[in-house]
Amino acid sequence: MDQDYRAFVFALHPAYGMVLLHCSRKKRKPPHFQCPGGHVDQADFVRASGLLGLGQNLVSPIPPELLLNLAGKIGAARELNEETGIDAREDLDRLEPVRLRPSDNGNNEMDNELKGRLFFRLTLVDSDFFVSGGNYTAMNGVPPDLKLRLSHEHQGFIFEPDPRDAPRQLLLHSGGKVSKALEMALQNDENLRNIAAAKNSQRDR
Repeated sequence: MDQDYRAFVFALHPAYGMVLLHCSRKKRKPPHFQCPGGHVDQADFVRASGLLGLGQNLVSPIPPELLLNLAGKIGAARELNEETGIDAREDLDRLEPVRLRPSDNGNNEMDNELKGRLFFRLTLVDSDFFVSGGNYTAMNGVPPDLKLRLSHEHQGFIFEPDPRDAPRQLLLHSGGKVSKALEMALQNDENLRNIAAAKNSQRDR
């Protein structure tokens, strides 16, 4: 692929909310929150090609969007593991493409793509976290016993209970594209809408 792609993960725990990573070491930005993710490397495309059987005598060609989405998943899972310790690298089906726009929108981008950025949703369970061996618990103290193993790029994390509040906190991440993508997903992705609705119902009780 000639274009430079990035892939990001909206990682959500049903009970605690969305994982946002705190970054305070960017020279040209004040402290801000990010979603796990980063560049899709050439090695990610190579692995995706192998998984799809490219280079073998296939009866029909592999659609380019299928290769791109799988490479994006692989890159997203790799970045997620590097940045948080959460490991979905051998269970890529857990990473589900996020619907950013209606399927009949006429846009040339894939449904989970925004300006060269691919977005995936991951439903977290307690066993994705560390009871021991992690180096950070959530900055907002909920829950106190689940840890992540953060890389040097991040200095903490929070669980944002309501995904609808997360776009505001992500405005400085990746030129505001991640914030925009999450806003779009909250309108068009049924799973994210349901999670947000459930959190809103809990908050209003």
